[in-house]
Amino acid sequence: MLNLSLPPFEDLQAGIYLVPTPIGNLDDITLRALRTLASVDRIAAEDTRSAKILLGHFGLHKPLTSLHRDNEAQRSQDILAACKRGERFAYISEAGMPGISDPGYVLVRDAIQENVPVIALPGPSAALTALVASGLPSDRFLFLGFLPHAASKRRQALAFFVYQPLSLILYVSPHRVFEELQDLQEILGDRKATLAREISKFHEEYMRGTLSSIHQDLAQRTHKLGEMVLIIHGADDERAAQAHAILHTQLNPPTPNQDTQTPLTPLDPETAMQLDAQRLLELDAPLSQLAKQLAQRWPHITRKQAYDILQNLRADD
Repeated sequence: MLNLSLPPFEDLQAGIYLVPTPIGNLDDITLRALRTLASVDRIAAEDTRSAKILLGHFGLHKPLTSLHRDNEAQRSQDILAACKRGERFAYISEAGMPGISDPGYVLVRDAIQENVPVIALPGPSAALTALVASGLPSDRFLFLGFLPHAASKRRQALAFFVYQPLSLILYVSPHRVFEELQDLQEILGDRKATLAREISKFHEEYMRGTLSSIHQDLAQRTHKLGEMVLIIHGADDERAAQAHAILHTQLNPPTPNQDTQTPLTPLDPETAMQLDAQRLLELDAPLSQLAKQLAQRWPHITRKQAYDILQNLRADD
């Protein structure tokens, strides 16, 4: 047990305090987080068992109540009622920032609707920690959280990001990592990627390479993989710029006196799929083979629909 003898905040107002907790090393917790936990009247936790371990490590003892996905709607109302009576409530998820692929959104939404103050403390985030250490572009990115469990829905979700020039951040379950890496390669292509596992823990590791090399490396592992964050390079600049330029020309044909530097229109998924079909036609392979590839990469269409799209594009050419 570590007891820092930190004084509580004397003027902490009634409301909800979102307190991020360490994602691995307990030393990652902030002094403000500790003082807040020492000052509130009660703590709501996604997992009361891990919360007791965390609080006990720092010599803190507070009444605990559970708040997880299955009871968040009902429990939030009880917590807000207590806050309106003047209580200070902290909420901690099992690890990291509450509300990021963890419960917390419903509590915050309801608190704002009922004019209960919400105070979010900064702290550990597995997604951003992995991003900045990945070696991949970190100036623009999309956080996708966990992909859908069902393969068809997962592949359909990925199709929206084929042409996006943004680094993608995903949380990956060790139970689905191999099938998800396979889908990512087929839909997005074999892009540069970094897999961060067990961040801030004893077995922390960063696997840098491509989606295929990471897949091959993991297949040779015999030990438990643990919690993972996957960072994927966005679409290359040439591919993204070409797609955006074509779409802009289609939707906004230039007038004689129009400035050619007009901002590009964002790419919509349907147009992106059509552009991908045009690119496949350049391979000069049988339409049946190309249709199979197109349907795999854009799961919202059937193979027959893919064949018809390719056939119509070839006829137009």
